[in-house]
Amino acid sequence: MIDAVEVVSCLSDHSFDPYLAVPCTLLKSLLSALQGRDGGLFFAAPNEGEAIGIAAGAYLAGRNPVVLCQNSGIGNMMNPLTSMNYTFRIPLLLIISWRGEPSLADEPQHDLMGQITRDSLSLIGVENALFPPTSELLRRELDTAVQHMKTKSLPYALILGRQIANSVKTKHDSCPTRPTVGELTDFGPEAPAMTRLRAIEIVMSSVRENDLVLATTGFTSRELVDHFDRPGNFYVLGSMGCASTMGLGIAHYYPAGKVIVLDGDGATLMRLQAMPTIGHYRSPGLVHIVLDNACYDSTGGQATISRTVHFAQLAQACGYGYSATLSRCEDLRQVMQHCLQTSGPHFIHVQLVHGADRKAGRPSLTPIQIRERFADFVRGRIRESAERGSN
Repeated sequence: MIDAVEVVSCLSDHSFDPYLAVPCTLLKSLLSALQGRDGGLFFAAPNEGEAIGIAAGAYLAGRNPVVLCQNSGIGNMMNPLTSMNYTFRIPLLLIISWRGEPSLADEPQHDLMGQITRDSLSLIGVENALFPPTSELLRRELDTAVQHMKTKSLPYALILGRQIANSVKTKHDSCPTRPTVGELTDFGPEAPAMTRLRAIEIVMSSVRENDLVLATTGFTSRELVDHFDRPGNFYVLGSMGCASTMGLGIAHYYPAGKVIVLDGDGATLMRLQAMPTIGHYRSPGLVHIVLDNACYDSTGGQATISRTVHFAQLAQACGYGYSATLSRCEDLRQVMQHCLQTSGPHFIHVQLVHGADRKAGRPSLTPIQIRERFADFVRGRIRESAERGSN
């Protein structure tokens, strides 16, 4: 294996900077090493397309940017890579982690993309190679990448497996204080005290038999399935940022109860465009809860940019019927009761402390079984509601 610090040294020697990243478990040691270096810039990007856009601007300003992300984000990058980088011939280095690498065990949501990672990049004209296992070979490969970017003026990708050693502790960047912008309905200035698991416990204690709960990928799903599994839960494995739009699609046709989305700050930032859509279609049964611990907990605890985002104010601007920001248990209980008894869509921003239940397992059900169980529950309740309405 190659040490993360050696990788950073190789990249620095080739004058790469800045670094823009959407975290992945396979990248955590490299991201920690990049964040811990002296000088240079590191951007935590909410999604891969945004990272590509920032990188293009940095290139136009004379920099040599690097975008780091998981292969599941290739789809998010395709539009800017094909319509911006290709059209304007803007080169950059991509370091893409290879989840679902053939012959290696991984989560089911990474299977297909693992098979097509290199072919999908080649299809859109991105030259790519496997990440070298030693620093000497990496320097040679970076020479090749630099030459390709100079002669072709196009991106070059290195596909990273599991060969970077973790010799650096994850760094938690200090987040600036949320600025005051206009009036924001909240429950006081108390510092966050709840863990995500405690917040989930309070939410689930309010959930009624016919209410549905969708949980975003990562520890939110893991903690929910480990402590509060039920047929009316749907665990969004992968598809980061898509839980809220899935909830919207269900809520539009579900008359039997509320549809509660347990989202994360990183996931919400990745698909922030979902909020105006939710506000526009105004499904009255939707309750969108963002559990905000200001970090990507599942990939090593890298900081998000959530502490400078007024989520509740943004929800109000997007057309949600009700929104709130809170950090105390008693306030969450109060707001949950309000949201369950009134017409939405509702938005609850819960500020949390860092921390996860590291013993939380993963769903024992396969993705197909999760879908079938949940669909049976939802459709059964819809039929029952229709029968009651016809009597």
